Amino acid sequence: MAAAIFLMTFLSVLMTITSPGIAWDEVFYLGGGYSYGEWFSRIGNDAFQAEVIRHHWQVNHEHPPVAKLIIRLAMAIWGSPESFVFPARIGMAVTFSVLVMLTFLFMGHHFTTRVGVLSALSLLLMPRMFGHAHFSELDMPMALTWFTGAAAFAIAAEKRGWWLLAAAAGFGLALLTKINAFAMPAILCPWAIYHFRKKGMGACLSLIGGVAVFFIGWPWLWIDPVGHLSNYLGTLGSKRTVIPVYFFGTVYGEGHRPPMFYPIIMALGTIPLGTALAALLGGWQTGRTIKKARPVETFLLLNAGFIILSACSPNVPKYDGVRLFLPAFPFIACLAGLGLETGFKWLQATLGNQKKAIAAGCLYLAIQIGGLIWIHPHYLCYYGGLLGGTAGAQKLGMETNYWNEVFDDRALQYVMANTPRNGTYCIFPYGHFASKELLDPLVESLRPDLRRVSFEPAEWDLLVLICRQGMFTEKAWQLYRHQEPVFVNARQGVPLCMIFKSQTKKPDKPE
Repeated sequence: MAAAIFLMTFLSVLMTITSPGIAWDEVFYLGGGYSYGEWFSRIGNDAFQAEVIRHHWQVNHEHPPVAKLIIRLAMAIWGSPESFVFPARIGMAVTFSVLVMLTFLFMGHHFTTRVGVLSALSLLLMPRMFGHAHFSELDMPMALTWFTGAAAFAIAAEKRGWWLLAAAAGFGLALLTKINAFAMPAILCPWAIYHFRKKGMGACLSLIGGVAVFFIGWPWLWIDPVGHLSNYLGTLGSKRTVIPVYFFGTVYGEGHRPPMFYPIIMALGTIPLGTALAALLGGWQTGRTIKKARPVETFLLLNAGFIILSACSPNVPKYDGVRLFLPAFPFIACLAGLGLETGFKWLQATLGNQKKAIAAGCLYLAIQIGGLIWIHPHYLCYYGGLLGGTAGAQKLGMETNYWNEVFDDRALQYVMANTPRNGTYCIFPYGHFASKELLDPLVESLRPDLRRVSFEPAEWDLLVLICRQGMFTEKAWQLYRHQEPVFVNARQGVPLCMIFKSQTKKPDKPE
């Protein structure tokens, strides 16, 4: 069953892997993966010399290596000199597939196979989680390693034995993925001591082994452990570039931060209505009987709640939809699995017939799949029923898109076919790395006569407007609201990506 769930998830993502456009940060981590891979190839020669380590591991040293090594491994297996985005994305497809499978195994181990299946399907059919599985990034690996490390810790607290080593390794891998993992002991240790008293101390002490795994697994720390670790941890309190976000009709940015409840609204508002209600039911069942709840139930509630609530802290950045608290969603899916199990039992008792309950469950599943198909392939633009769907969220003033992937092949082909000879085009807003490393070389190979220009001054023949309202200027708002586009990429009647012709230039015909 676990292998079937993995394969179903992997094939589902693989079938759609190239459909979204290039995401904002996607290119940023490829260089690190390449450089680290080159270092591994030098083991047996001079790999452990300080200067060699510095040369290879200083690339993108702002983040630990696990996600970039996943990308590099995928590119080594499936890549070619002409194509590297597709194989890099396959690494994330595998990562998500493992996460869905582990969700099934964990919930099946602690509850029943049916609860495991319901939890895994709840995770698989979250459009934004499914969407993030299509991009080479840090956040999906962080969701996997957090869940894996926490699950191993939960079993270790109860059974001890070799699970203590698994907990140490899982926590170490989480630390090697993203800085968020340093918060894990704040959830796991109080939970273990509360439920298992002295027995839980072994699992808590095993996390020290995770710190050792962190140091062993990141060569960048070897050459200057104190200095490099201090610089890395210093990013927690350092002043970050403020990225604007559009939330309930207001643009928040420098000096005007989003409300503290932003993560709560985004977490519940970007998953399907049925999943949200099931998760709330599962969480309510655990919360109302917290003293009688099983340890694993409080474990799920604490992880989901802590990750979301910590993201509400005034000092934590709030932008890019749900990306920065993605590790919460596997736990939300598990709570949804418990809620759905309760609902299934209630249906079975009410209808007095298991077959009718199963039929109702299949209808529910079909609705969830339909929501995913409806937003395809722009899964990161999905909003659930609590906010009225993507169309309702737009009316409420929610940000339509944040990662630029809505500029897909259809939009690119329109630009290539309709920009005049020796003409200019602009994509706004658009990530610097994606445009410089991928878009510009691609356009040059297709139409070498074209030139990409800035949004201001308006010297473009065609403008691609990405509907990331948080970064709109006054002129962008004017175009968005009042000018008729010549091309629209839309879902549920909501424009995601719009193309406008210049009203001041007289274009020649394209070649």
